[in-house]
Amino acid sequence: MQNEQLLLDMRNIDMVFPGVHALKEIDFQLKRGEVHALVGENGAGKSTLMKILMGVYTSCDGDIFLEGAKVTINSPEKAHELGIGMIFQELSLVPQLNVAQNIYLGNEVSGKTGILHDRQMYENARNLMKKYNIKEYFSVYDKVGKLSRGYMQIVEVLKALSRDTKILIMDEPTASLTKEEEDTLYQIILGLKKEGVSIIYISHRLEEIFRNCNRVTVFRDGSKVETKNVNDVDMDKLIELMTGRKIEAAVHVSTIEAEDRKEPLLEVRNLVWKQRLCDVSFCLNKGEVLGITGLMGSGKSEIARALFGVEPLDSGEIYIEGEKVEIQHPWQAVEAGMALIPEDRKSQGLVLSHSVEENICLPIVSDYKNKIGLFKDKKAGFKVKEQIARLAIKTPTPKQKVKYLSGGNQQKIVVGKWLNKSPKVLILDEPTVGVDVKTKSELRTIIQGLVKDQDRGVLLFSSELNEILQLSDRVVILYRGSVIKEYTNCTSLKEDALHRAVQGLV
Repeated sequence: MQNEQLLLDMRNIDMVFPGVHALKEIDFQLKRGEVHALVGENGAGKSTLMKILMGVYTSCDGDIFLEGAKVTINSPEKAHELGIGMIFQELSLVPQLNVAQNIYLGNEVSGKTGILHDRQMYENARNLMKKYNIKEYFSVYDKVGKLSRGYMQIVEVLKALSRDTKILIMDEPTASLTKEEEDTLYQIILGLKKEGVSIIYISHRLEEIFRNCNRVTVFRDGSKVETKNVNDVDMDKLIELMTGRKIEAAVHVSTIEAEDRKEPLLEVRNLVWKQRLCDVSFCLNKGEVLGITGLMGSGKSEIARALFGVEPLDSGEIYIEGEKVEIQHPWQAVEAGMALIPEDRKSQGLVLSHSVEENICLPIVSDYKNKIGLFKDKKAGFKVKEQIARLAIKTPTPKQKVKYLSGGNQQKIVVGKWLNKSPKVLILDEPTVGVDVKTKSELRTIIQGLVKDQDRGVLLFSSELNEILQLSDRVVILYRGSVIKEYTNCTSLKEDALHRAVQGLV
């Protein structure tokens, strides 16, 4: 690689978290004006390396060179000064502010006296769009909260470019976009390349790599496996490099399953929600775990939230034990015998400032009131102790505040509070995310035990393919909001086949 082409050179980057060697002497180079993909399975180290480049993580070994000069990046502000910007999976916009105000938020246009120059800010925003040939899909005066997700993504790009960005990191930029919004973003990426902006592109959708990128670097278990020109690899080779296993032809799974011997518990027919879910149908039987998987943006969480009434559906039908149910609100889902363990336990599953017992009792408050409306705390206390013992929740006392417990124990509390309601259908959305290996194993054992009585069913939404294989009786594959494949026999299903399936290769 010629030096005049080299913009960024990261050498021997090594990062250790407590108990985890996250990055192992990584070398990474980025050329001027290229789109360089980073791919790998969850936990491979991609995002960790980028957070080091952005100054989010600073306690690491190794050196970073920018345009040939060694630099120290000890904060995101320093990264911005050096011309490095990042668009995270979760957008950082303020819905109540307009487009221009969001673009220059924290980097406001002001005079020597500190007075904000609004007119200049709006002019600068328009000039920024012209400079990078970004069409005026919206006005700089439009409130961001009223824009589509795709246009919000464009505002994030403009926000990063407003700081004279040389390197733009995109982390799963199309995960929540429609096909039309993706096409718009691809055109913007092409325009940025022509303007000399270098892009680091993180995505699990491998077809995007072949459409957008010049080179690709593969990570596996904290190590760099290889860097290739995109033209020199195909989909199978990338999956092989990511997994460390040679891709075999997908195993044929017999569809001659004795479904008539099973008793349907939940039937979902033709679910439609905005442009995120398209005619989704599947069935959950009593006594089984149905695994539902797909890439980020495939519709997993949308289905979970729609079934529980968090996001009311545009159309579709839901049946429980053969009876049609209307679910427009979570309380209707609870009355129908459903429970949801959400992906984000801290903001959606728990009241962190409350105690273990208060959190476990939340769903049963109305069930344990006496005739004059007072809560029967002693009787409910037995249910609390039962769940603490059943799930092996480690807490010094039931009165301990939940925020002081580990992530794994917090997750067990979310499970325990809903088990108090004895739900027929338990919806688990990424149930083991962010917990240690030991707790993952414990949670998986709990999930397997939940269906032993044959009266309950579990919907397991997970992006961890190994978890799907380990726990599921059947597997449904989602791709861009639609069901594209169902495996009815997991005993002969291989992880490599799932890797291909979630990429749409079925």
